Amino acid sequence: MGPSGSGKTAIGKGSGLPELISHTSRKMREGEIHGKDYYFTTKEDILKIDKVEFTEYDNEYYCLSRKEVENKLKRYGSVFVIMDRNGAEQIIEAYSKKDVKVIYVTAPFFQLYWRLIKRDGLKKATKRMYHAIRTGEFKNKDIANYVINNKNGKLDKSIELFKEIVRIVVLCNNKKY
Repeated sequence: MGPSGSGKTAIGKGSGLPELISHTSRKMREGEIHGKDYYFTTKEDILKIDKVEFTEYDNEYYCLSRKEVENKLKRYGSVFVIMDRNGAEQIIEAYSKKDVKVIYVTAPFFQLYWRLIKRDGLKKATKRMYHAIRTGEFKNKDIANYVINNKNGKLDKSIELFKEIVRIVVLCNNKKY
């Protein structure tokens, strides 16, 4: 969990941990792959899915199916998913605070903004930052079990910290990693 541009996707994917893939009604972006980045579908189909999490952003639907969670937990034991506060709270409600650990990824404000400008352009970056401020994304640390400050030039260290957090949580829960 964390604001856009924090590096949460790069950290999660860099960890080697299997990712839970969400469904979305938004159009596929260049370079994205169905079933790897998202399951791209329609709003109507998303409403029919047995979900453990649902959110709407920018007039598009996003959800995590119960089937995705159950299948990957059974196969791998430990997984990660990227979502907002609303999604994290829904997952905790569905699976318990004992079994769900929230890692909040952040970075200094202007580094976040600059990353978004480089990735999405000034207009979209400004819209995303405004959304993050308006919805309180920078205040979501309060529900996190752990916080990673992913400053510029520290991605490798942030990935290692993420992996260490997961290793410790798994050991404490006596699960295989």
